[in-house]
Amino acid sequence: MLIKFETKSNRVKGLAFHHKRPWILASLHNGVIQLYDYRMEVLVEKFEEHDGPVRGVDFHFSQPLFVSGGDDYKIKVWNYNLHRCLFQLVGHTDYIRSVKFHHEAPWILSASDDQTLRIWNWQNRTCLSVLTGHNHYVMCGEFHPTEDLVLSASLDESVRVWDISGLRKRSSQNLFHQDFRPGAQELFGGSHDVTVKHILEGHSRGVNWACFHKTMPLIVSGADDREVKLWRMSESKAFIVDTMRGHTNNVSCVIFHPKRELIVSNSEDKSVRVWDISKQNRTQTFRRVNDRYWILAAHPKLNLLAAGHDNGFIVFKLERERPAYDVFNHLFYYKDRYVRRYDFQSGKDVPLMTTRRVGNFAQNSGSNPRTLLYNSANTNQHNIIVITTADQGTYDLYVFAKSRDRDVDQRTTESPSPLRGVGKSVAFVSRNRFAVLDRDHLQISLKNLSNETKKKLRLPVTTVNHIFPAGMQRLLLRCPDRLILYDTATAHQINELVTPGRFPVKYVVWSEKHEFCAILSKYTLFIADNNLQQLCLISETSRVKSGSWDPAGAFIYTTQNHIKYCLPSGESGIVRTLNVPVYVTMVRGSTMYALDREWNPVVIEIENTEYAFKIALGSRNYPEVARIIKSNKLVGESIISYLLKNDFAEGALHFKQDPKTKFSLAIECGNIESALECAEELNSTDCWQKLGTEALRQGLQKVVENALVKTGNLEHLSFLYFITGNLPNMRKMLTISECKDDPMSQFHNALFLGDVETRIKVLKSTGYPQLAYLTAKTHNLVDQMNELKQDLGDREMQIPDVSKATLLQPPIPILQNEGWPKLEVPKGVLTAQYFHDLEVEQNIDAKQQEIDRDTLGFNVDEPTEDVEEDDESWKWGDDMDITSPKGDKDPDEEAGNSDIGDWSDGGEYSAKDSDGPLDDFFMPNAGPPSRQQWMQNSPPVADIVASGSFDIAMVALNRQFGIVNFDPLKPYFLKVRSCAQIQLQLLPNTTAIESALLRSSSPSLPLIGFTFQHCFEILDACYKDVTAGKNEKAIAAFKDVLYTLPLLSTDSSEQLKEILDMLKICREYVTALRLLKQRKQESDPVKQMELACYFTLCSLQPIHIYIGLLHAVKLGRKIENYRTTAVLCRRLLELAISIELPANLQKPIRQVKELLKVCEKKNTDAHELTVSLRAGSEVLCCSSFQSIAQNKRISCPYCDSNFDADCHGRLCLTCNLSIIGNQAPGFSQKAGGGRSGGSGRW
Repeated sequence: MLIKFETKSNRVKGLAFHHKRPWILASLHNGVIQLYDYRMEVLVEKFEEHDGPVRGVDFHFSQPLFVSGGDDYKIKVWNYNLHRCLFQLVGHTDYIRSVKFHHEAPWILSASDDQTLRIWNWQNRTCLSVLTGHNHYVMCGEFHPTEDLVLSASLDESVRVWDISGLRKRSSQNLFHQDFRPGAQELFGGSHDVTVKHILEGHSRGVNWACFHKTMPLIVSGADDREVKLWRMSESKAFIVDTMRGHTNNVSCVIFHPKRELIVSNSEDKSVRVWDISKQNRTQTFRRVNDRYWILAAHPKLNLLAAGHDNGFIVFKLERERPAYDVFNHLFYYKDRYVRRYDFQSGKDVPLMTTRRVGNFAQNSGSNPRTLLYNSANTNQHNIIVITTADQGTYDLYVFAKSRDRDVDQRTTESPSPLRGVGKSVAFVSRNRFAVLDRDHLQISLKNLSNETKKKLRLPVTTVNHIFPAGMQRLLLRCPDRLILYDTATAHQINELVTPGRFPVKYVVWSEKHEFCAILSKYTLFIADNNLQQLCLISETSRVKSGSWDPAGAFIYTTQNHIKYCLPSGESGIVRTLNVPVYVTMVRGSTMYALDREWNPVVIEIENTEYAFKIALGSRNYPEVARIIKSNKLVGESIISYLLKNDFAEGALHFKQDPKTKFSLAIECGNIESALECAEELNSTDCWQKLGTEALRQGLQKVVENALVKTGNLEHLSFLYFITGNLPNMRKMLTISECKDDPMSQFHNALFLGDVETRIKVLKSTGYPQLAYLTAKTHNLVDQMNELKQDLGDREMQIPDVSKATLLQPPIPILQNEGWPKLEVPKGVLTAQYFHDLEVEQNIDAKQQEIDRDTLGFNVDEPTEDVEEDDESWKWGDDMDITSPKGDKDPDEEAGNSDIGDWSDGGEYSAKDSDGPLDDFFMPNAGPPSRQQWMQNSPPVADIVASGSFDIAMVALNRQFGIVNFDPLKPYFLKVRSCAQIQLQLLPNTTAIESALLRSSSPSLPLIGFTFQHCFEILDACYKDVTAGKNEKAIAAFKDVLYTLPLLSTDSSEQLKEILDMLKICREYVTALRLLKQRKQESDPVKQMELACYFTLCSLQPIHIYIGLLHAVKLGRKIENYRTTAVLCRRLLELAISIELPANLQKPIRQVKELLKVCEKKNTDAHELTVSLRAGSEVLCCSSFQSIAQNKRISCPYCDSNFDADCHGRLCLTCNLSIIGNQAPGFSQKAGGGRSGGSGRW
């Protein structure tokens, strides 16, 4: 049984598969109906309107409907798109056991404990017929898949077949609307349109289920007599074909397998059994420990079954659907007892040999072959190994000459003699050698093509459970948590790759030249090089099925729903969707070859442009990139985001024809020329504002001026002229402000020009004569002062001292009427290649025009008449709607200019007027920020934290140490981040400048706030606190070191050893101090003695062990355990000789010596202790503080503290970071390395 999906819920009484979608309905005993997506393994919807258990559900064949029936006597019809019940059918007077839709007619069949079946028309919501005749509960009912028959099973020990052809005929003639009277039919015993065709009697107790065969005239039934019976029916009678016995309790349900000639039954004996119809025997039995089975369902199209039990249901298959195949120039695969060969070029599929002579795999092995291997290194012979799982693993080796290929074409498929062997897994390692993993997993046998063992190799680890081929003289060894690259010639390990997760590696696929390998597990995909260095990791939400390498360098793989691609760089995407899973065998360009679940070769056309573009871009094949761009086959935002992410923003412009999107991209990458073209086409105020902002950032004055003119922003335009020193245009702006009667604009323009008289005039006209007088006084304009005095009259003014006043004049700009100086950078290679190809095409078109002109006498592209083009410059008046306030004078005439728009620069700026730098160069992209460089250059977690990517750092810590509780680490993260940067406030009220603080040893990496010296100083302080009895303070300090260790940067194996030593010290001291705290809380003196003895076994400083021994000796004397106390006294005296003790701790030595004499004399223990004082004999659980057995010991993946197996899944009490029992690599000098767990005492 291959379980594909499993749920935990209340007892499941009804199941139904959807005919098209990957959905399954489950009706529960608590009245809830659950809709699951078994492919994605998620709950889609719940329906909760029934009162009481729901015993039957069924999907409609084509409509978005399903029907349910329960113990509330109601049949409900639901629409799963609307998420509600549409209506209910009422008529039964007792529990409803099953409901079924008809496959064509708008009918529903229901079976009930009221001893009747009813046929309903769900469209007009009426009961068409009531089928009476059973004299006990009717347990199930169903329509025949093709004929007008109904099957029912009842606890009256009978199975009935009903003929409903009369009902169908009458329904098609629409006669039931006239004379159908359901009440009368119920009264007189049923409808005349439905008759009983067969009554099947043979069970000795009530029948719980019966089922039609889809294509054959067979019926299967299961009953409380624990028997499964197979019936055959004809037009005149029905009889028993076979009785299958084996269940030890009531048979709950029985169905036919949808694809094979099998019967599947389940029972209250907690088992599911499979019976072979042709052989009439039981082939397989599957049991659960605690759950009784109640219902079975089969998918109408797929090889899927479902079984409901007391605590949920399972979706399963009886055997694998994945074909056994291998690829080398051709496809070699197993099907129907033959090894076949498929030619990818010609599409020819022929049998290569038969496996009949060595027995039918399906008969002898219980299943089809699991793996087929082809030796690609042997060019002279066909070497094929077929592996099965029979007898815990067997293989058959076929060796025959390739000259037989001519015979194969003539259909002579006689099988060569096979060589059979035993082994868990097999892999070819050279032209004439293959490796076999022995069943005990302790060694690998190298055998020749005669199946003779030539050499035996001991494995580097004992946990190897599978081997994969890895090229010449190489193997990949699979362990539960890693892959090992192993050299069979030198018998040593080359490298290893950690494969975290609870699902093992299933398949390894090598590229054609063995440059890369793809490692597939259930939900993950690793890409590694030929030395097993990990390049990328892809996680999927649905199962990964198969994969193959494209010759261009992309790995194409399939999931349950999609065909996807993955590049060694880590880029991935979806190629297309799949209705049903397929198994990829080869990919060539846009053609993918695969095997379907019926083991037939199929050819699928795929769109490979996206990943081909990424490969060409990554390999800098710019001609190919330009060709793909011009083909216009690339669509979607993923390509644009990919180009932007990889600093090819200018390339993204070529994929967008929409002016709005293209404008946004041009602004983002600083391409003013493209942005200007799009802005002219869109002509929106927002676009011109964005264009002006970006052009101002680049110092393109002409573009900024044009954008301000288009938006009518006169104030900004005046200021632009002011800072660029364009005095003529500033005077025109002053004239325009006068024409628009805007005194504020007049004043600003006059101020920018240094025109004092105009400022006085504006102040006077706006009603501020005092300010006008003050301005004239300041600038010593006597005539204006006298004129203003007359206007002021007798009003007195207090004039400040203006003797030192100076005239305000506009500054002289450094660059006048020019753009900012630029750094000349060549165009990007992608853009250069693209426009080079366009230039070549234009040259070809020009030559073609010359040929046309020479031949025809004129150019076909030129107009036949002279067209006078309007080259008139842009007019501001048209854009800004400038009119005289009085309407009688033209402002241009007042200014004495014939054309106010025809200014010094010659008119409007457009993309055609771009100068050299704008046309030939683009703005250089900013370099990557320092935090991005830290992420690329250094794998340690500390550098990731310093960059501020806390989420990535948490994922890394979870993978390396299994850390799940990050609350204690938060202040340490913030400290590392703050120590790696500094903010400089250069000027008041300005944004601070951030700068990175770098290491002196590695200038490209961030400064880490925690150092080894910092940890050593904390440990020294901790030792003093422990000696002084400040235990709580010491525990907090030791945990401080524990939380600091993952954030230290290691550069050598010596530093790594120091980290492991400090980790052990902190673990031992935290455990010892927790023991001391627990001892103080205990009231039982015996328990206090045990905890004191455990304390002395910790790996502590000698002075602290000495103190612990003193406490233990006192407690031992108190409870009169003299024998144990004597052992402790000897340890104490030996320790006192080897260390230097302070004066206050030397005093008890004499008393201890006297006590030792007393203890040796008495030599008895009043109480039996659970602790053994022999070194290395005890393993203590850090939760219960009790001794645990070695086989029940689990540890914390970070601090390595030991716990009892009952603590699995809890948070570690020592470090408060990781989950007890989880697996993680731990501290390692290189990424992917690991350490052995459980090295400490605690």
